[in-house]
Amino acid sequence: MNVLWLAALLACTSGTIGGPDDTGIDSAPDTDDTDRPEWGPSGLGSRPANPSCHAPPRATPAPGSVALERVYTALTFNLPVQVDPAPPGGRYVVEQGGKIQLAPSDPSATLASVTTALTVPVRTGGERGLLGFDLHPDFASNGHAYIYGTFDDNGLKARIMRYTSLDGGLTFDPSTAQLVLEVAQPASNHNGGQLRFGPDGLLYLALGDGGGAWDTYSNGQDPHTLLGTMVRIDVDGATPYAIPADNPFADGQDGAPELYAWGLRNPWRFAFDPFDGTLFAADVGQNAHEEIDVIELGGNYGWPLLEGPYCQLDDGCASLDVVAPIGGYDHDGGQHSITGGVVYRGTAIPSLVGTYLYADIYDAKLMGLRREPSGYTPLDLGVTGSESISSFGVDADGEALVVGYSPGSIFKIVPAPSAPASSGGPAPTLSATGCMDPGDPSQPAAGLVPWQPIAPFWSDGAAKERWMALPDGTSATVNDEGDVILPVGTVLVKQFRLSDTPVETRLLVHHEDGVWAGYTYAWRADGSDADLLEAGEERTFGDQTWSYPSRSDCMQCHTAAAGYSLSLETGQLNHDLDYGAGTGNQLHTLVSAGLLSTTLPSSPQAVSSLSDPLGVEPIDMRARSYLHANCASCHRPGTGNRSTMDLRYAVPLAATQTCGVAPELGDLDLTDPAIVLPGSPEQSVLHARMSRLDDNRMPPLGSLSIDTSGADLLAEWITQMPSCALP
Repeated sequence: MNVLWLAALLACTSGTIGGPDDTGIDSAPDTDDTDRPEWGPSGLGSRPANPSCHAPPRATPAPGSVALERVYTALTFNLPVQVDPAPPGGRYVVEQGGKIQLAPSDPSATLASVTTALTVPVRTGGERGLLGFDLHPDFASNGHAYIYGTFDDNGLKARIMRYTSLDGGLTFDPSTAQLVLEVAQPASNHNGGQLRFGPDGLLYLALGDGGGAWDTYSNGQDPHTLLGTMVRIDVDGATPYAIPADNPFADGQDGAPELYAWGLRNPWRFAFDPFDGTLFAADVGQNAHEEIDVIELGGNYGWPLLEGPYCQLDDGCASLDVVAPIGGYDHDGGQHSITGGVVYRGTAIPSLVGTYLYADIYDAKLMGLRREPSGYTPLDLGVTGSESISSFGVDADGEALVVGYSPGSIFKIVPAPSAPASSGGPAPTLSATGCMDPGDPSQPAAGLVPWQPIAPFWSDGAAKERWMALPDGTSATVNDEGDVILPVGTVLVKQFRLSDTPVETRLLVHHEDGVWAGYTYAWRADGSDADLLEAGEERTFGDQTWSYPSRSDCMQCHTAAAGYSLSLETGQLNHDLDYGAGTGNQLHTLVSAGLLSTTLPSSPQAVSSLSDPLGVEPIDMRARSYLHANCASCHRPGTGNRSTMDLRYAVPLAATQTCGVAPELGDLDLTDPAIVLPGSPEQSVLHARMSRLDDNRMPPLGSLSIDTSGADLLAEWITQMPSCALP
């Protein structure tokens, strides 16, 4: 039975299943929703006051709380400009002189253990050389890697080249070199020089303005040249590349079609935030100011009309349509040159999570920018030295690395010995959070309201309890996709029990600065309280191993695209819940209590609803509900996921990019596979991924055991599926 056929039937019987913005709920509030007889009674007599469960201030690292620790005790490199994890293990280190070195992970490694993965015949000297390197997102299947560097063939040129590895990344075959993009360079400086694949799978390149003195070549405000721009191309769409359709001058009429943004002077290092894909770039200034920009599609960043915030025009810059920098610093008498970094999403330094890190290449001062609702706040991390920081990177464990020109070393950012305490942050014990009863921390404090989704996420068989705590005087709203949008200050609590014993309590917090963050509390063996974990870990309970997520793990699923709270959706809440004082439909109860500001239709049957995957409704509805709850937080538009699958419940089967579609990210050695192959679960990669526990397992985190009931449900659904054709 096809889910679209069911949609037509259910529109007349038990509810509608519309498109992504057809929830049956009006986003505008309706003060008359308390009197809706078709909805039945409210489960709450009135809204309880919330005196104690409030979002704490986010932790802020104090100066001196971090330090730089050498990764290798006896190993240095020649002018390193980049470091990345290597698929064969170890790290790639890009040397500006033209080599990509493969170094082992062993901190005591020596030069004898370093191998050269590729030598590129670049033109070196000054700001020239091998400046950028990245692996294709599908490197595991195609072996492609891309480099950016300067070459001297009848004049200086900047080039993107593609190389192929035939041995899994140990080496890159020079004979496979393919020219992708070439730009003539009029001078030896201002070559910019980083390239990275973005979360959209497209290749980005930062190029300087052509060099010379102040604005020798007048390229900064000329969108017809690629000098002084951020380039974005699609290396999979054509040979050597295609133009993304939404590039600002994709038709080539008013500017270069490859251009993504312009008005840059010499962008030295950029990075995408893995949390939400925000693109940060550091642009080296001229005489007065270094700047940091969030690079936006079609943005003009002002150079040379502006240097940072300083206007260079006699009649002022108020009328200019330019994007202002989000941060930077003035020259204070010494020679300065900014080095762009990364957004910290590791686990070793919780107070640093979400901070954009950057430095100055001359005094090695490590700095940070923290995102706030009103803008970005600079952080002084209290680290200075003589390392000549040329670049940043991220290790395989998600921790931030720093690359030093002198003495050619790689460093890791670590908590400083005897580090001063960070300010703010969550309470160290669950009983002290204000969200649970101090006398019995397994029970909610006054003011918390329970809720339960109809289609739960698989959590290794644990029983789960959920509560919400909204600040008094506030209410949630509903967006067009049915996500419940929670106000600043909200705390969501989820408690996990194994054999009726609490093992973990998680708090998902909407901090006062507008940022969402997840915190994990692990229960003590005696059940007296639960302690805040600073990082993810595993513990054993009887014959079961339980995985506690890190703070970064939490936010991999709780994304903006998925509404942060995930299962707080109208389709998940449209069923009855026993509130203790009474039983009522959750949507109606929340609206009646003033916790949810929205307009309800005449009856619950008019609201799009998910199904209990283990219930009695048709298997199409139960299987799609299971996929929505367990997979759609990542597999939907806007998450930066490389897969094009869209597993939201309301999306028609044919539009999910699964049925009859060849797998994009590995076939798992299945015979003639598809992501979903009607009638054949054994050839369906979707079923295979959720039925295993290796690196190809889905979901990739948050679980250490297979959901056999869920796997059986999907196997039965695929077996009964007649075809991918729509009726």
